[in-house]
Amino acid sequence: MRFKLNILQKILVYILGSSVLLFAIIFLYVSNSNRSNIQETSLRLTDSYAQRYAYDVQQWIGDIFVTTRTLGAAYREYRNMPFEEWMPLFRSMNSHAMRVSPNIDAIWDSWMANRVNPNWDGPQTARYFSNTIRNASGRLTINTHIDGMNGESTAFAAVRTKSHEFMLEPYFSKAQQVLMSSVIIPIMDDGFVGLVASDIKLSQFQTQVENIRPFPNSQAFIITHHGYVVAHSDTSLARRNISETFIELPANIDYMAKVQSGIPFSFTFDHKHKRSYCTVMPVKLGTSNEYWAVGITTPYSDVLARSNRDYNRALLVALLSILAIIAVVIAVGYSITNPLKEITHRMQSLAKGKVTRDLLFTVTRNDEIGLMTVAFSEAILGILEKTDFAQHMGKGDLDAEITLLSTDDTLGKALVEMRDSLRSNRNEEEERKADEAKRRWISEGLAEFGGIMRRHNDNLELLCDDVVKNLVWYLKASVGGIFMADENPDDPKRPSYSLISAFAYDRKRIFNKKYEHSEGLVGACAAERDIIVLTEIPDNYIEITSGLGDANPNSIILAPLVNDNDEVLGVIEVASLQRFEVHEIEFVKEMCKSITSSLNTVRVNALTKQLFEQSQAQAERMQEQEEEMRQNFEELQATQEEAARKSYELEGIVSALNSSFYMVEYDVSGFVISVNDAFLRTLCAKREDILGTHHIENTNLSDMARASYEQFWNEILEGQIKTRKTHIKMEGINRVLLETYSGIRNEQGEIYKVLKISTDVTNV
Repeated sequence: MRFKLNILQKILVYILGSSVLLFAIIFLYVSNSNRSNIQETSLRLTDSYAQRYAYDVQQWIGDIFVTTRTLGAAYREYRNMPFEEWMPLFRSMNSHAMRVSPNIDAIWDSWMANRVNPNWDGPQTARYFSNTIRNASGRLTINTHIDGMNGESTAFAAVRTKSHEFMLEPYFSKAQQVLMSSVIIPIMDDGFVGLVASDIKLSQFQTQVENIRPFPNSQAFIITHHGYVVAHSDTSLARRNISETFIELPANIDYMAKVQSGIPFSFTFDHKHKRSYCTVMPVKLGTSNEYWAVGITTPYSDVLARSNRDYNRALLVALLSILAIIAVVIAVGYSITNPLKEITHRMQSLAKGKVTRDLLFTVTRNDEIGLMTVAFSEAILGILEKTDFAQHMGKGDLDAEITLLSTDDTLGKALVEMRDSLRSNRNEEEERKADEAKRRWISEGLAEFGGIMRRHNDNLELLCDDVVKNLVWYLKASVGGIFMADENPDDPKRPSYSLISAFAYDRKRIFNKKYEHSEGLVGACAAERDIIVLTEIPDNYIEITSGLGDANPNSIILAPLVNDNDEVLGVIEVASLQRFEVHEIEFVKEMCKSITSSLNTVRVNALTKQLFEQSQAQAERMQEQEEEMRQNFEELQATQEEAARKSYELEGIVSALNSSFYMVEYDVSGFVISVNDAFLRTLCAKREDILGTHHIENTNLSDMARASYEQFWNEILEGQIKTRKTHIKMEGINRVLLETYSGIRNEQGEIYKVLKISTDVTNV
């Protein structure tokens, strides 16, 4: 019999039933596995505790062995010393070791007298014995005496037979009422020499084992190599043999053999009708072959307590989880079926042709049902948008847009194709009208500029000003200018181009408006003889300035003015904030042809007028030059006569000066370039000996005098006339000369030499 179930019932039966069954199976498996792991982990924890404390005991005992072993090694280091010095030194080392090792209760040593004292003549069994003891107040007491004078004791004989270090089995000290042991290091040097031993108290181990509790009821113990219990958590079991503490030990485990072999081991046993776990870890005694051991016993009830507790908690969590799953599945079932019912209801309305915004969903979910409601709402919106799109096209709005639902939206594509077809027809009509308007605009502009050029065919500047101004206006541009070619006598085919007319150019640009051939955009346009249109303008190339600020143009046109002889008369440059249209560029090309023709006319007229004016000016200049030449000739004759007269006068003056004064000429560096005969006769010297010498040569000047002289000479070279007295010795007589220095200038007004005139003022 088949049952008819709705979606919610199917979810509850199939999904919820299978989920609860699967969850129960997984829980049982995981719980049992986890329980076993917890038990195993608890046992390993007990092992780790035992191993850690075994290491601590081994390290503590090892420190005693190291200290005692070090004292034994000291014998070999100092054995060559005289006996009288060696014994006090060794006892001093024992005392030092006691002070730095608080765990050592006493250090004692015993030496065969015949081995350590070369002068010994007593019994061969005699021994030197010393004992360093720490009393209750912590002070050290040293006792020394000689043993074995009456023969060797049995205890010492047993120790002497061992050639390796070892540790005595625990013994009870009646003097201190504590359990003790001794670490003994025999000293061997070609036979037995003596021994060094350290006594330690074992009572501290009892405190340690009482703190070893990995579980509440755990017990720890320390046993010796022969099974003596040094310490036990149950103090009543201490100081017994290990066999007396475990009444029901397994018969198949030789635990003492394992302890004495240093092998870690564990076992289970029944103690006081409780199942327990015991783990034992070895403790090596120095370098000997003997071992102690640390053990921990734990009742299985403690080991299982944690796993049982975790299992009960997990069971409770599992039951709560199953209830939560049931609640969640029911909630999810309703969250799925309720929206499906609403979607079904709205789809039934859509199937009847009802398309309104009331069918849209408010999406609040991100799952598949949410995607379903989104898809349904998108379909409704698509139908509404297509309806609105069709209505706009019906009203003639061909710019309406529609978003296709996907690449498979057949209805949307059909509507778009219909709109595109109608829009194409409309655009073709608009383009035709636009082309006619552009052609009319070009024709009207050419006619307007034709009138402008006819008005100014006799004035180049007015023509260019009017053309560039109206061109900027007609193109609705911002700035413009006309660059005209300048003649280049060196290379007529490579003229430069200067700005002769500008409209709205900023002042900075006008100051630099000349370009050589191929220089800049202007020169390049002229060299290429073709129009240049730029839409990417370099920074700072040109700025359009208004009351609101400055801005770079977005488009520039440069058009060459080329005549019929392929000669570039100039370049027109126009810049605009808007990009130039194609028909505007065509207009500029056509207009340049008309401007070139007008420029040729103006150029010819201007050249004719210029030649006429030049011929008149040249005739007038020739007349003026003839009159000027006649006057210059008369003035030249008068000047020559005056120069001849002054030349005779100067010759007389120079002759008088040469006979009356001592005259010397120097270059600007102070070297003699000329000297008169009067000065040579006074010095009784030859002219070639004086020429080329320096002004202060053979003069011993101090630093202060030299600095003063340099300032004196620099003032002369600056144009000052300087006078000073100089003391010289002539013909054995000291004379005083009054010297006057003056700079002589050339045609350029520069001092090129210095004249010194001297006179004898000795008797004045």
